[in-house]
Amino acid sequence: MKSIIYLSLITLCSIFLLGCNPDKDKRVSASETKNSTTQNSVLFFKNTRSLDYNKKDEPKLKREIYTHEDASEDTLKPVLNMTIVYLWDKDKAYIITDPNKYIEDYFDESKNDTLKIRWKNPKTEAQGTLFYIAGHVDTQYEFATQLYNSLLDKYEFYMLPNEIPILDTKKERETFRITMMDYYRLVGVFK
Repeated sequence: MKSIIYLSLITLCSIFLLGCNPDKDKRVSASETKNSTTQNSVLFFKNTRSLDYNKKDEPKLKREIYTHEDASEDTLKPVLNMTIVYLWDKDKAYIITDPNKYIEDYFDESKNDTLKIRWKNPKTEAQGTLFYIAGHVDTQYEFATQLYNSLLDKYEFYMLPNEIPILDTKKERETFRITMMDYYRLVGVFK
């Protein structure tokens, strides 16, 4: 009898743990920009997920800005934090790339508005380049989604031209991943 109860508990725990996050490894299309929210997605985000974020209200602009509480504030190396901007009067949300001072200084010194990130597959040595161009929200969505998909593939990232590691700590990678997943839930990419 004890073994049946024990087996039942293990089965229930396994179902609960494996069923909690079915989208954790789901890849997202970078070409299909999503930014519309629903009442349900906003309620879920505000009541559950926003607890892990620092919120900044901008009532005159009718928006709320959310930055994950674990976002890195390091200025001695390149850091890409993501910010969720919710426009409550339009039922829209955007994911905004928030480069730190190190990267901003790079833009100023190089007189360049494009950040190049090399991804490398450590197993196959395959590599490619992602481009972040400061500006339009659709471009930022595309870049962030490409980076997210590459992160799921466990790629390594380097800021060009000097091959400086970026998103190289477990905490930075996990904070990036969680922010993107929360954004995808908010705009209905993940249900």
